[in-house]
Amino acid sequence: MENVTKKSLKATTAVQRPGNFNQRLLAALLENGEVAVSGVVKKMPGLGADARFEEIKKARAALSVAELAEILQEMDKNGQKISASKVVHEKRKSPFNEQAFYDALAKNIQTAEKLKAELDALYEAEKKQRGYLQKAFAIFCDRDPLAKAMSSVAEFEKFTYSHGIKYDTTQQKLVAGEKPRSGWDKVWDNRFLIAAAGGAALGLAGINLGLLPLLGATPGLFFGALPWLAAPFIGLNIFKSFSQYSIIKESPTLLRFAAITAAGLGIAALTTIGMTHLLPVVDPASFAAGVIPGMGSGGFSPMQYMLPIIGAFSAMALMYKRAKNTVAGAFNETSDKPASKLKKAYDKAVGLVMNKHTAPAIVAVGKAGEKATDIMNKVFPKFIDVAGIPAIATLLSITMATGGLGLLGAFAGYYVTAFTGLAVGGAAMMGAYYKFGARGKDFKEISRAAIAGFSISSSSATMPTEKEVLKKIGVSKKTRDTVVPLGGVFNMYGTSLYMGLTAFYALSMFGATPTTMQYLNTAMTTMAIALGAPGIPASNITLLDPVLRQTGLQTNDINKVYTMVLPADRLLDMVQTGLNVLGDMIAAVHPDRKRMRYVRAKNIKKIREQRLAAAKPVPVIEAVNDNKKDMLTPVVPEVKVAPQQKPAAPGQ
Repeated sequence: MENVTKKSLKATTAVQRPGNFNQRLLAALLENGEVAVSGVVKKMPGLGADARFEEIKKARAALSVAELAEILQEMDKNGQKISASKVVHEKRKSPFNEQAFYDALAKNIQTAEKLKAELDALYEAEKKQRGYLQKAFAIFCDRDPLAKAMSSVAEFEKFTYSHGIKYDTTQQKLVAGEKPRSGWDKVWDNRFLIAAAGGAALGLAGINLGLLPLLGATPGLFFGALPWLAAPFIGLNIFKSFSQYSIIKESPTLLRFAAITAAGLGIAALTTIGMTHLLPVVDPASFAAGVIPGMGSGGFSPMQYMLPIIGAFSAMALMYKRAKNTVAGAFNETSDKPASKLKKAYDKAVGLVMNKHTAPAIVAVGKAGEKATDIMNKVFPKFIDVAGIPAIATLLSITMATGGLGLLGAFAGYYVTAFTGLAVGGAAMMGAYYKFGARGKDFKEISRAAIAGFSISSSSATMPTEKEVLKKIGVSKKTRDTVVPLGGVFNMYGTSLYMGLTAFYALSMFGATPTTMQYLNTAMTTMAIALGAPGIPASNITLLDPVLRQTGLQTNDINKVYTMVLPADRLLDMVQTGLNVLGDMIAAVHPDRKRMRYVRAKNIKKIREQRLAAAKPVPVIEAVNDNKKDMLTPVVPEVKVAPQQKPAAPGQ
């Protein structure tokens, strides 16, 4: 019997789980509901129930999820309740962090069967998004991880935490959330920095990867194919973005984004002009050895026509939206408001191309464009990872092996200019926050979001933090939910600043006197890309080419710019992402600036009232003997009231 008992205990033992979760949960249950715990555990069929309960009391065994639900229901019948604050661990987010999760189990809103079904649906959705390597690795993992997760509360907590699953109090069910970032995630986020640093270190050690047969060809192949893949990638994503959002409806927010992006370009131009007068400009002849091997000095590139490409895809998006509305019959409905002459002329012109006969064909083409965008969004990042990482490592190895550390010293003028421009852009953004009403603790919250963007290097992944920060500083929910998602697509303040700094510096570096048209073309291309292109790995490597083409630089000159930018690109990219986050939030702060002032004034008033209440004197208590019993009664100060005069009669 003893062997059977030990065997049954072994299956449920969960000693020293991360954060001692099992121990804290059992302590919280046994504190108020030991009778309920023992009653449920001893119902377990088979031998060793008493012994298992003793092991649970010693926090050496874990309850199953079904047992936890039954215990909470028994406690609820007795008017007892477990507090989530006694169980949760601040650094481990899971459904057990929500008090509503315990309440749902206690009220039988959630059951073990429902939880398993919800976990199954979330797990299947996650499996569809896995890559090939993850699917191959999963063969060696647990065949039935959900059964293991439901076997004990400790395994359930571990599974939900590792997969980023949380409990939604509104929907009252488990939903997918943000996964915890592991050490491997941090390594993968910095893969381009590691590739660049590794290649540079090998080059300084005298190892030139460019001399190897296969690796030597990767820089030329990567940078040669990059424009041909980047052009449709940028165009298709602009098409998808403009076809999903109404430009007229969202025009106030989009105009704010355009103004923020234009401000970034203005700061980039002024900073570059100032710094090139203060510091010597990088001499292109000093790093002639750093030219990308295998690349020619000329030839056709689709990036030369990036502005027409962006215009064409934008027009296609507008036609696709109009065609969908035509097919749905939205333009066949009569309106009570009389249309203006301009609107009538526009509808008549569009009607020559868009009608009930042509609209279905345009919709079919638009849907094909959306599918092509989804395919490109999967293929292009893979191309950047598979071909870009070895290309960057090889290029830096060649550069350092031929030029050494002295080459980085030759690039110092650009690095100082770039970081100065980004710092000026950050200071200008903080000044704008102050102008719109941010004070004191608001800047602490705003900085927290910017630091999160800097660390993760992804504007999209920082959206939850942005919403949380905006809520704390007083921005309304309506504004948060509208502006933040749009900002992740259309607003790239830091990107425009970085692209502008590099493009304008490149013009000065090659001794060209930039014309007004070159400035306008560069600015328009940067704004168009920043307003429509999504965040991708090593975005600067992809987006820099079309911007530099508008300056009139040839392929050989652009290759030299890449050689100069790549050693510091990762750090510059992290800074620009932090500025992108600041740009997203300032677009939400501007329309709610009056509300922010009101919320702050309300909070200040509340704090003052609390201080006054705390400063009021406590009434003096005296003992009074009335021959019956001793009582403690407060002494109330005597208040003299002036006698009221009789009111005079009317007419007196």
